[in-house]
Amino acid sequence: MHINSTLQQALRFYNQKQFQNALIILQKEIAQYPKHAELHKTLGFCYKSLGQNSPALHYLLISLKITNVQPELHNIVANLYKSSEQFDLAISHYLQAIHLDKPNINYLNNLAFVYLRQNKYKAAKDAFSQSIAINSSQVNAIIGLASVCSKKDEDKQAIELLLNAVKTYPNNYIVINNLALSYKKTHDFKQALYYFNKADTLKPDQPSLQESLAFLYFENGHQDKGLAILKAALELNVYHLGLNSSLAKLLWESGENNFLKHYQLLSLDKMPLSLALDYFYKLIISKQQALAADILTKLDEKYGKTIHLNIAHATLLYEQEHFERAYAQLHIVNKSRELTNEELDWLGRHSLALGYFKEAVGIYQKLVELMPRNQGYWCLLSTALRQVDFEQYKTLCCYEDLVFIVDIDVPQGYSTIEEFNQALLKELSSVHVTQQQPLEQSLVGGTQTLGRIFNYDNDIFNLAEMTFRETINTALANIELQGSHPTKRFANADFEFIGAWSVWLKAAGYHKNHYHSEGWYSGVYYIQTPDESELSQGAGYLKFGEADLSLPLEQGPDFCIKPKPGQMVLFPSFIWHGTLPFSSTTPRVSIAFDIAPQLN
Repeated sequence: MHINSTLQQALRFYNQKQFQNALIILQKEIAQYPKHAELHKTLGFCYKSLGQNSPALHYLLISLKITNVQPELHNIVANLYKSSEQFDLAISHYLQAIHLDKPNINYLNNLAFVYLRQNKYKAAKDAFSQSIAINSSQVNAIIGLASVCSKKDEDKQAIELLLNAVKTYPNNYIVINNLALSYKKTHDFKQALYYFNKADTLKPDQPSLQESLAFLYFENGHQDKGLAILKAALELNVYHLGLNSSLAKLLWESGENNFLKHYQLLSLDKMPLSLALDYFYKLIISKQQALAADILTKLDEKYGKTIHLNIAHATLLYEQEHFERAYAQLHIVNKSRELTNEELDWLGRHSLALGYFKEAVGIYQKLVELMPRNQGYWCLLSTALRQVDFEQYKTLCCYEDLVFIVDIDVPQGYSTIEEFNQALLKELSSVHVTQQQPLEQSLVGGTQTLGRIFNYDNDIFNLAEMTFRETINTALANIELQGSHPTKRFANADFEFIGAWSVWLKAAGYHKNHYHSEGWYSGVYYIQTPDESELSQGAGYLKFGEADLSLPLEQGPDFCIKPKPGQMVLFPSFIWHGTLPFSSTTPRVSIAFDIAPQLN
């Protein structure tokens, strides 16, 4: 009887949001009744309500260990794991919740959305379809299934699902906004504009919608209109992160020199930390280190040492080449708590800069174990291995097995590859609408198309995608399966394009050395290059293996490839790659892309 009355008292405190009072009672009782599932569960809920997810998980898992038949608790635990991006553990608990309560569509939808986050499209589609089979009119599963189709570039199916949903839910903002986004993705300006305006009538002045609308106009050659929309939206939402960040991006790509002016007009004291840090990082990108340092000092005074500010310090100190200082600061933090993945990454980068290569190998081996699909961590591991164990470096990068140089077949309807390239060049010239390179990417001295090039309703772009797919399939069929290798582990997998864009490099243009964190394989197809006489001594060449890092020793490229129109080069996304500048007045035009394996 005593335990029930005590638990009721704790629950009263919990319902009154007096979580600390509830904690005091529950902790005393748990010492006396360590096998009481309800006590552990309620204590876990208190910690969860206080935002302390680690102890919350601890007590909720004990409750499940005592009494496993708690489907809703499995669902809550799964949500906590999802919030910390521990997706495999989240999936395990969602599956247990579904097993214990099979008709529950909420658990199925939660499971499906996690599969979607992991790019496991087949599994996500199956879970959403099961949910729809239970209740065919539920909107969340329909939206989720449409998202799966969109991710798989099955855009017609996504649009069809959402159009049907609009018939049942004509005033559902999310359905209509997602439909507008689907039309935007396929570059259907008229339909996208119609549904964005319809969504705006349901929820006027939504910042995210105004961002999407601005990008829609910008991508379709109406830059002034796009900028005007963002500026008007900012008058109503002065300190909104997305609106400020998007305006900076579009001003930069419009060729505006003072593209951060709107940040400078804001009060730093009134800025949310996320917005202040966004301004800070854009100052770093624009090489305004002194102003960035001043802002960081003020943020330290206001917020103290948070994880986000630790990362900001590591970033600034790297730019200032104060590697020893940042290295020491991160180690001090690590004595008091475990570093986050991003902090650990910065410790690795500063270790590389100081020549502590063995330590960097250990750091990145840990990170690739935690996040095996993050190509950036594999890239930085390769950089460290190059200095510590060259044989292991060669085994990892394995250029001779993993880099393919292929002349594509002449696409159907064209007599020569030159004829195809000229037609492709003509169409691409109309979709390069920006004035300079993207703000936060590797391109220097040129322009890049916005959105995914294969999503245009354009016959020659569609033909290029089909031809590229055939070429890639033939080339990658030569990879031998090897489970421990970041690239070979997906040998023989079906794939999808997760990004495709055109790059128009002008004289003196080039790509800084970089890698693609989200890809599996990356590639480039050359449409036009300067004359061979102008590509002397490596000018305009594609290079591999040279890191864009501060290192204590010279580290040149492993090898270079001369670009040739009609040729495609395929390489693992984790490999450092860049291009050398050239001086010709003839633009160097290409289509680049990333692909990812389709996972079950």
